[in-house]
Amino acid sequence: VLNTTGIVEHAVDGVAAREFAPQANPHLLGGGIVEVYGRIRNCTNAVGLFYYQKDPKANTVSGAFLTLDNNYRGDAAKQPTLLYMRAQTRLDILGTWFYDFRTQGCAGSASRAKGLVADESAFQVRSSLFRNLDRGVQAYGKTMGFGTYTVENTSFFTCYTDIESNLPDNFRIADSYFHVGRPPMCPQGSVDFIGVRLFGYTLPMGIVLANNSFYGGDTESDTQVGTDCAGTGSMENFIRKNNFWDLDIGNSAAGNNGGFKGLRYECNEHYDNRFANVVNEGGSVRNVQGNFDFDLQSSTAAGNRFSGNGYTWDNDGAQITYYFWDTIGQVLTTGSGFEGVDTVRATFSNQNCFTYIHEDECPPPCPMEDSEVWQDSFFQHHTEWLATKAEYDNLTDTAAQAALLPEINAHRSAMDIWGGRVIRNFALDSTGTKVDSVLAWTERLQAYEADLRLARHAFFTGDFEGYDQWMEDIPQRNDLTERQSDELDDFAAVLAVVRPYAEDGTDLHRLPTTVLDSLEAWADHCDEPGFVAKVLLLGNGREAISACGGGSLRPPQATTTKVPGANAPIRLYPNPTTGQFFVELPEGSAPVRVQLIAPDGRTLLEQTLAASTELDGTGLRPGLYFCRVVDATGLRLVAKLII
Repeated sequence: VLNTTGIVEHAVDGVAAREFAPQANPHLLGGGIVEVYGRIRNCTNAVGLFYYQKDPKANTVSGAFLTLDNNYRGDAAKQPTLLYMRAQTRLDILGTWFYDFRTQGCAGSASRAKGLVADESAFQVRSSLFRNLDRGVQAYGKTMGFGTYTVENTSFFTCYTDIESNLPDNFRIADSYFHVGRPPMCPQGSVDFIGVRLFGYTLPMGIVLANNSFYGGDTESDTQVGTDCAGTGSMENFIRKNNFWDLDIGNSAAGNNGGFKGLRYECNEHYDNRFANVVNEGGSVRNVQGNFDFDLQSSTAAGNRFSGNGYTWDNDGAQITYYFWDTIGQVLTTGSGFEGVDTVRATFSNQNCFTYIHEDECPPPCPMEDSEVWQDSFFQHHTEWLATKAEYDNLTDTAAQAALLPEINAHRSAMDIWGGRVIRNFALDSTGTKVDSVLAWTERLQAYEADLRLARHAFFTGDFEGYDQWMEDIPQRNDLTERQSDELDDFAAVLAVVRPYAEDGTDLHRLPTTVLDSLEAWADHCDEPGFVAKVLLLGNGREAISACGGGSLRPPQATTTKVPGANAPIRLYPNPTTGQFFVELPEGSAPVRVQLIAPDGRTLLEQTLAASTELDGTGLRPGLYFCRVVDATGLRLVAKLII
């Protein structure tokens, strides 16, 4: 227990408890400091807690002041961190300040401190303050069992990104305030400031992101975004009952965030935002915003409210159908209308908008009777889903099949919602102690995203036989789309790079440089391989968090010009090849640097091309290779080559 009325300051590590577990197996039970109070300031790393899993209820940071001011003496080349935690079963953070008071030398986000960085760790933050930071909370991890977190009744002021999460586990962000914008001591510029950024299968089982307030204010050249979702997958997820006020963009979506299932915006209030919702080119959210009841043959509105003069929807991605209700509190739009969205008058308003949804107001552990209701609802829809699928397979009339497909999808969607509630209750209650229950319920979902997550869990917990079995079973258990099939191939390729080191017990936070260079080939992908690559890079000290594809969140102008060939794929042919192959570059991208990379991370060929060119891979062993092209702007494009 550290409880001091004095000050700990001017240290590389103010408080640190590290490496109690053997290096070969860092997940063994350890020990160390479990309670921290007092003032810790001007340290490069104020608090560092590593591999502590002995008592999941003991770890506490309460009433602490973790701060930097102009007297900071640390190395300017090293970014300070106020609280870093790795492999913590649980840490409760109560009434703590995370402040960067420095008024000098801000050249951008990297020159500000990070607040709370959680690597494979479970935590709860309540009634705390984050101000003037690069990232207020940065949470990431690659498997299940650790990583569940809660942020409640907490305030964020002028951080570059308030919460940034690419965790595969369930989490809750509720009843918090986000003042999105530039730290007052930092220069203006074309910078994106974000309240909550979720990317890389962040939401595979559903989350609670509710009852929060996001405020922007005057920005000039800056861009202020409430929530940014990139590649969060196609499970049922909700961003609901939040207030978005005076922002450039209330909600932004890029990459795959849904199809007939996926991300929904529900019961949110938008006031005077330039754009309420933006779906970027090539991106998606759930393609029906609202809900349709096939038993009653009726629809329920999405329930978002829009006021002020802003643009309501701008959708450059997959087509969206939006159910609206234009009476009290359910206004379609008073702004510039819907772009790329089909609007349909709903049968009913959304009553969830006028009452607290139980799952939002029930802190874990929720009453057992509620969990039993959720489980019963899941099994009911599971039975009906199987029955309707069997009926579909017995039909020969394509029109009859098409008529039945929405009902199949509705039961599939309901399974995800009810199953997600059960999993979320297990995870938030247990923080690692009921992992078997979480795993069992994940498998019951019988969805591609859930199966892929279980394969990842098997790999990173050392069950390589189980991982191989999952990779064999996933195509058989799921009717994969072309996108999912390609994603599964890339997922296998990413883990093939890491597997020799995972199998021999190497700490995956200490991977060789050649492997990290290879992982960067996937780091911009808005999918599962990109997620895994980012997490491994982060764990090895390489910043790999960016807008997927290197794009900007800047809102579109009144008219948007599409650039032909921008972000177009590299074309390699013939592919497969016996050796000689032609590299066809996207229009306008030359000159570029081209690298041919082996699955183990070695760069086998590298040269600069002024135009599309034939290259020689004769003599290389048969197998899968990666061709990476880097243009003058730093944009990376990657293609697979089979020899």
